Amino acid sequence: MTTENENWHQQCAGAARRIAAEAFDVSDAVLTAPNRCRAHIALARQVAMYLTHVVASISLTDIALAFSRDRTTVSHACRRIEDKRDELLFDLQIEQLEARMRRELERIKLAEVLEAKTVQANDMAVRVVGERPRYGLSVQARILPFRRR
Repeated sequence: MTTENENWHQQCAGAARRIAAEAFDVSDAVLTAPNRCRAHIALARQVAMYLTHVVASISLTDIALAFSRDRTTVSHACRRIEDKRDELLFDLQIEQLEARMRRELERIKLAEVLEAKTVQANDMAVRVVGERPRYGLSVQARILPFRRR
């Protein structure tokens, strides 16, 4: 059973993986693969971890769980990306990815609010439909037109 926080962490990590996968032209599946891989795939995974930590403000331990890695691996990834940000072009690219991540997080939050409102509206509709009729009249008696004999 997952809690709301775990669900949020998974959604943020998933968004960061999708953004990094698209930016580095790799599949999302290779970013979560348990084995070590080529340098460009490792860099894409490190960027995804960095985006999850910096933009979504998720702890290293929770990111490690979302990426099936160790906390120290996530820490190393964040340090490595911070060090590479000294390069102007890489820094500009990371800024663009951070902006995309912020937009994606806003979209996720909006979807959650809309889902909550839909659930609440559906719950209210069920209560209205399932309400017992007042004054001892049946639902059919209120719906059928009055007929004179």
